[in-house]
Amino acid sequence: DGGQLSVTVNLAEALDHLHDSDRPRKLWVDAICINQKDIPERTQQVQNMTEIYARARNVVVWIGLLGITTQQLLHRLENEDDDQSPAHLRRWTANKRLLSELAQNPWFRRIWVIQEVAVAREVIVQTGRTTICWSVFGAALEKCSNNLEMKSVIDAVSTINTIRTARSQKPYYMDLFVLLERFRHCLATDERDKVFALLGLTSRSLAQEKVVQVIPDYSKSAIDIYK
Repeated sequence: DGGQLSVTVNLAEALDHLHDSDRPRKLWVDAICINQKDIPERTQQVQNMTEIYARARNVVVWIGLLGITTQQLLHRLENEDDDQSPAHLRRWTANKRLLSELAQNPWFRRIWVIQEVAVAREVIVQTGRTTICWSVFGAALEKCSNNLEMKSVIDAVSTINTIRTARSQKPYYMDLFVLLERFRHCLATDERDKVFALLGLTSRSLAQEKVVQVIPDYSKSAIDIYK
């Protein structure tokens, strides 16, 4: 509407690199498109999040403006083959080390990204101008399953990939309590979001299971939500 809006440095960098100079590009960014200070609007929009990400042409995972080493890693993973030569195995050893470092990225600890990736039709991971499809990126992370330092990240990625595979065939939902346990390591600025961010992935038959259905409502306290 022609107004000005202050955004984080990370978001500003993302918008700069997502900009397409050749043609208009429509982007939906929750930090911009939802008035975080308007409680009724925030409550309403959070209820629409699953549909927004599920209907998007693609979802871009911006992992930050990282260095050339990470960009080279993503490029190698995107062009990886099934070569079993010693040279290939040495490269993969190096890739696993870099993936372990990348897994420390704050993006992997955010609770809201679970739903964003799990329900999206197409997911692109991006840093700078370098991109990689989620199917390749997620598979590479899962191959690091013997790395105990990455266990919480790999468990989360594995669950996301399970949901994505199942949803590609038919509607698929999980029990809320299972999701809360699986993603207990994820973080949220607002404690209520640890529940709200997962509701779009839960069973639609909660009433039949005699479980009180949780509706996102930011007018309620975290204590009320967790009761």
